[in-house]
Amino acid sequence: MAGERELMQLKRLVLRNIRSYTDAAIDFPQGSVLLAGDIGSGKSTILLAVEFALFGIKASELPGSSLLRHGKREGSVELVFSIDGRDILIKRVLKQAANGIVQDAGYLIRDGVKKDATPKELRALVFEILGYPKDLVGKSKDLIYRYTVYTPQEAMKEILTAKKEERLDILRRVFNVDKYKRIRENSVIVLGALKERRKELEGFSANLPEKKREREELEEEQRGIAGRIAELQPALGEARKMAREKAAALEKAEKEAREAQLLRRELAGLEARMGAILEQRKRNAAELERTAKEILVLENETQGRDIADHAKGIMERMSALQSKEKELRAVHQSVSSLLTKKEQSEDTARKVMTLDDCPLCRQRVAHSHKETIAADEARKQKEWDSLLVKEKQRESEITGAMGALQKEADELRKRQGEAAALRVKLQTLGRRRQDRMLKEGEQESLKKEIGQISVRKLDLILQLGQKKAAEEGYQSAKEEVEKARGKEQKAELEHLGMKKELEGVQRLLAVIGKDIREKSEAVEKLKRLRGVHEWLSAFFMNLMLTMERHVMLQINKEFSELFRNWFSTLMEDEMLSVRLDDEFTPLIEQDGYETSIDNLSGGEKTSVALSYRLALNRVINDVVAEIKTRDILMLDEPTDGFSTEQLDKVREVLETLRIGQVIIVSHEAKIESFVDNVIRIAKQDHVSRVVV
Repeated sequence: MAGERELMQLKRLVLRNIRSYTDAAIDFPQGSVLLAGDIGSGKSTILLAVEFALFGIKASELPGSSLLRHGKREGSVELVFSIDGRDILIKRVLKQAANGIVQDAGYLIRDGVKKDATPKELRALVFEILGYPKDLVGKSKDLIYRYTVYTPQEAMKEILTAKKEERLDILRRVFNVDKYKRIRENSVIVLGALKERRKELEGFSANLPEKKREREELEEEQRGIAGRIAELQPALGEARKMAREKAAALEKAEKEAREAQLLRRELAGLEARMGAILEQRKRNAAELERTAKEILVLENETQGRDIADHAKGIMERMSALQSKEKELRAVHQSVSSLLTKKEQSEDTARKVMTLDDCPLCRQRVAHSHKETIAADEARKQKEWDSLLVKEKQRESEITGAMGALQKEADELRKRQGEAAALRVKLQTLGRRRQDRMLKEGEQESLKKEIGQISVRKLDLILQLGQKKAAEEGYQSAKEEVEKARGKEQKAELEHLGMKKELEGVQRLLAVIGKDIREKSEAVEKLKRLRGVHEWLSAFFMNLMLTMERHVMLQINKEFSELFRNWFSTLMEDEMLSVRLDDEFTPLIEQDGYETSIDNLSGGEKTSVALSYRLALNRVINDVVAEIKTRDILMLDEPTDGFSTEQLDKVREVLETLRIGQVIIVSHEAKIESFVDNVIRIAKQDHVSRVVV
């Protein structure tokens, strides 16, 4: 038996709203385990839930509607199992949707790492973990699991009574022998493709000899054109040389003509400048005459005139005026004060003369006292009148002095204005004298420039005379260049035409060369394809057929021997024996005659089915060696119709199996004594539970 640490072992199953279960957990021990309980208690549901957890729902065999508890919108299954000594947990979820019951996303936990996945992704992960062939992931039936680990009771009898072709096709796929058939079918497709490709290559390479002749003709034409090009080279070189020489002569003549043009342009510029200078001298002479007249007038107007600055005198008088104004304001204030005092004194005298009682002491005021006060106030008034006369005299004096000062200031301002006007005229006179001096200097410069221009004009006229011959030869040089270039162009065109013709031939040669290479390669490919076609059709397909027959023969031999052994263990009836024919159909002999399985009793049919199942399990596990489910087996009601003696034989079968974990669903109480562990299932009020 394979090491337990390498192969799959179930550990725990958690059901929520799955068929008759609302919330239940089942722990699976090692060894043989019996799921015991009454018929309909929910034992087989546990095996279906394990299959659902691993592979998901299947439309025909395990639909979601057969798993989700009626009236519930969601259900789930969690399965914990171990492989290679590591625990793996997988969870799948069912949901009620608008279009029916569907699978929702689930997850898988391995080495403590949780991976959320879609139902299809979970299925692919399980196939990888269990070591099942990846090409079966997309199949709707989990054949290896169904015929090695768990087969529902009715499904096992179906394979016995199925049509030969259907059963053989199923076994081919389970044993992975159908790959030989697929190889042959693919080989036929490849042969067809090779045939089509061969036709293409034959058609493509058919005109190879013609292409080779065409290449020879083009190569001959290429040599002829190359020869004509070589003959044209000397004439072309001479034409190019002549064109270069004539172009050089023309360039020299053009240079002389350009220089003459520049000289004429300079001469014209000098003549224009000469005219401008003469005109400027004329304008300057007129302006000098006007300036001389202005200077004479200004000299007459300013000669002997006073231009002294009277600003200081004006300031002195204005300062004196300000002082007098201050004195006048003081006099006015003094007069105002004296008048106020006089009015107050008069008012006091008047009040005293009319006063009878003192307002302070309330005593009677004597008439003499009143006269004394009135006399005193009269004396004061006299003094103030004297002071007022003096202040009035002083006011008159100040006013007269201010008038004289103002008159002097006005006179000085008038003289200051006349002096300022005179100074302006003197400044104008200075500017006019300066202008006359500048104009006289300018006239002298213009006169000097006239002399320089005259000298330069004479020089230019001499140079133009020297270049006259070169200018006259420019036109003839131009005509000679045009003739030389015409000859060069003609030679170039002829040469270019030959080169274009040569390039065209070379392009054709390149195309034909490529075509010939491709067609030659096609011929080589055609040879190889014919060899491959011959090898596939005459050898390889026959080899695959022979290998398939050999493998199936070996499997059939082992299968048939195991089938007989298991059956003889279960049925100790020498008159009844079984074997397999070449197409894996069970053949039953009774009393030396073949009989149909339909003629057997219930226990005999069950024995045939169980023997076939156990033999199939062993052969598949031996042939498909990489699968991880070789150490686990689930049997669903394997003893239906067995007699008491046959039930005793089941003990021998279990001991012979040597499988690490065997899970049996049965309502037979006697089997409890055959197994290591019993898990009891009970159902009450339509709810299944594990009885502890």
